[in-house]
Amino acid sequence: MASIVDLVLDELTHYLGPHAARRAVDNIAEKLGKRGEELGRKDAPEILAALRPTLRTLLGAERGEEVLAKITRELGG
Repeated sequence: MASIVDLVLDELTHYLGPHAARRAVDNIAEKLGKRGEELGRKDAPEILAALRPTLRTLLGAERGEEVLAKITRELGG
């Protein structure tokens, strides 16, 4: 099973490119007081909540919510 970081990176890379996607994950980890590799599935609600404003800005509200929903589905939620 893929880690949450891998799932988020895979999805964000489609829209932001690999470097911006990695930076977004690192920024979220920093906000949560962790390093990217320390993020786990238990952090999913906080990760998705932190991603929401960025995705709304970059992709628009509807597409941003679709991306969050896809990540949630892939996490088994």
